[in-house]
Amino acid sequence: MVVSGATFLSARAQVSYAPGVSNPCLEQATAWMIGGNHILGAQGLDRDQYVELGTCNDFPLILKANNHQALTVRQSGDVGIGTTNPAALLHLVKPASESKLFTESFSGFPASMWVLNPAASYGLRLDANGTGHIALNESNPLDFLNFTYNPSFNKAQVWVGSMKPDASSVHGNFDFAVNGKVVARELYIRITDWADFVFDENYNLPKLSDVEEYYKINKHLPGIPSAKTVSEEGIEVATIEKLLLQKVEELTLYLVDQQKEIEQLRAIVEKNGQKSQ
Repeated sequence: MVVSGATFLSARAQVSYAPGVSNPCLEQATAWMIGGNHILGAQGLDRDQYVELGTCNDFPLILKANNHQALTVRQSGDVGIGTTNPAALLHLVKPASESKLFTESFSGFPASMWVLNPAASYGLRLDANGTGHIALNESNPLDFLNFTYNPSFNKAQVWVGSMKPDASSVHGNFDFAVNGKVVARELYIRITDWADFVFDENYNLPKLSDVEEYYKINKHLPGIPSAKTVSEEGIEVATIEKLLLQKVEELTLYLVDQQKEIEQLRAIVEKNGQKSQ
């Protein structure tokens, strides 16, 4: 064992040997040197590959750095770094500052952390290209949630599924993308520009004859995207909802005007009918 940062371990250490050794827990009082330590067994034989460092009683194992308790191994096997009372198998504490845990790889290899049990395994992966993934199945990872920083748009991007919208496409500047079906009970879309401007007294309501001429030529209503555009680019939900409401409100104005004309014609007919009697 090589000990760095001090010339020796100041405390006496317990050194235990592999099963079958006559003295399984031998108190070792010799100072440990910075250049490394060569430990001999009870009979003077080389036991380096069998050495265990630990305690032989009901006390935790404590490692110190600069006289500060850095690592604690409790009798239960729980390990604490920065805490003397670990509450889990591994418990990390960084007092008075942000606590960080790093796993790092080099030379184009990915880095990952996994949690697993006999039923499944899930992991957080960082591939060699710098894209992050939450994945299923450690032995053959299946990435289902992906995220990266896109310098072209100066933003983070997140997508579900294997297909990421192409950066050069109309949807390249996305924030969140899903390659599949989304199911929800409620969906709220915030929009500041709604279609109530149709009811403004200065609104220029298109003539029905102009609308007819337009849809006969273009095969869709004015302001509404064509089938080809929708097929290639999809629809922006808030925008299409506003456009559809605009058409409904325009239709309401047409009906109101039509009803006024009907009532005027009815009044004329009734007036003429009275005169003929």
